[in-house]
Amino acid sequence: MFVPAPTIVAESNPGDGTHKTVVSSSTRRSISRVGGGEQSQQYEGKPGQNEENVPDALHRLRDTLNGIAGSLLWREYVDHPHVAVDGTLRSVDGLELRCQVTRVERSTLQARGSTGRATSNEDEAGLAASVVAAFESKLHSADPSMILVLDTNDAPAYTDGPRVVELARNIISERGHLGRWAEVWLVGPTTARTRRIHPA
Repeated sequence: MFVPAPTIVAESNPGDGTHKTVVSSSTRRSISRVGGGEQSQQYEGKPGQNEENVPDALHRLRDTLNGIAGSLLWREYVDHPHVAVDGTLRSVDGLELRCQVTRVERSTLQARGSTGRATSNEDEAGLAASVVAAFESKLHSADPSMILVLDTNDAPAYTDGPRVVELARNIISERGHLGRWAEVWLVGPTTARTRRIHPA
């Protein structure tokens, strides 16, 4: 099983009216700046493969759910015999949550894959549109008994505040798709940045 490299998240207010978030590991780094009329993300290092992101995303969702429960109720397990299931969360009393994980930030993948660097500038509406696109890319395998995990670990601007989740939820609801999954989570680089899209 792939074990993700440790991730370090640092947040600061540089004094220029912006909020800066840096997410770094031994192989890559991403920086978001929000405020002061600026909303940008910078990427350094080639992006991880999809299978690399799954255990990390499930681990952060597990920690979020354990925080809500107030105990170490859930454990995560990567891999599953069913092709549509990327992993599961299992509770100490035998409950199982089957999960499918997909990456949200895709517009910079080609540049990052070829040069190891990219910059994007999107407002909250643009970020929400990318969340919706990632959600809709999985509609063909939607299952109302499963959880959809939208992974934004390497793209912190998506979780700088709650507005992107609110906008994405409204769009998905207007299109009549919210009930296609039992739950939908936007998973950021920390539990504080992990937010549930559905149910609200």
